[in-house]
Amino acid sequence: MPKDYKALVDSAVFSYLGRFYAEKDTLLLDSAIVCLNKALRINENLYPAYYYKAIVYLAEGKHQYVVDVVDSAFVFSYPTPDLYFFQGQALAQSNREQQAEDVFRQTSQSFAEWLECYPDSLVLITGELSFIAYHEGKDAASEKLEKYLKKFPDNPILLGFRNMLDDESLLVY
Repeated sequence: MPKDYKALVDSAVFSYLGRFYAEKDTLLLDSAIVCLNKALRINENLYPAYYYKAIVYLAEGKHQYVVDVVDSAFVFSYPTPDLYFFQGQALAQSNREQQAEDVFRQTSQSFAEWLECYPDSLVLITGELSFIAYHEGKDAASEKLEKYLKKFPDNPILLGFRNMLDDESLLVY
């Protein structure tokens, strides 16, 4: 953890720049990694930097990098269901099915634990639904979504997720 305010701000700035580059254009992914690495050199506990590095490496098909980034995040930051999910995807896409299944079990358990603490978190709910769609299929995700819609009947985010499930081309993992 940075000891001074400037270091804290610098790490956040580099993390946000990395996020911007990662989301803006695939041509900027190298710039995203440079910024995210700078952020982590300043503050190795900076969860968003690990999150976006995993996304960038997953998008680039650099599966072992995803696994390594997530392992580092679990040492310096904290395990989250989305990081387990990214790691499981990377393992599955690199034909390491048994390892992927082990990580997917951890993903499911982690979502359950986090949702127990934050049951109204739409970030966690949509993350869990994405995981279920990826791992168990669209029908299982639709079934779980309907349970959430009973609790949040007019929620535009969940209704939008239903539309994504109806049009599989919109699903992004």
